[in-house]
Amino acid sequence: MPGFNDTEAVAVYPTNSGDAFRVPTVEAANGFDVHLEAEAGNGLIGPAAITPYAASIQIRNLTQFALVANTPPANATGNIGVGQDWDTNDEEFIFTVAGGAVAPGDLLEVIGLIRSGNPPGDPTNDFSYERSAVVEAI
Repeated sequence: MPGFNDTEAVAVYPTNSGDAFRVPTVEAANGFDVHLEAEAGNGLIGPAAITPYAASIQIRNLTQFALVANTPPANATGNIGVGQDWDTNDEEFIFTVAGGAVAPGDLLEVIGLIRSGNPPGDPTNDFSYERSAVVEAI
């Protein structure tokens, strides 16, 4: 488990929309979701949370040498003490990729990043990332 003010990315993986299972292929026409699972120290959870955090992903289209646009979930950034929900030490952020954002045959890789801490440059900031397996759009 991470330290009091820290967070740790545990896994990042794509799923077909509305599904929770990791898949080796994603549907290009219908779009897909990307799940970023993380763990947080007690400074990031509950109503007395004091540490701000941010969750983000980068989807690399290895075939087109481009980034794929995504829509982050509502709880991907904030300080939970002022209205964001991270109510247990485990959290899952689900990012949405619209249909048509990739073409059939494209190979994709996802990098998921969790950041906790204060303004950039603060020595107490904590970063953690995970990479997905390469998946193919069909």
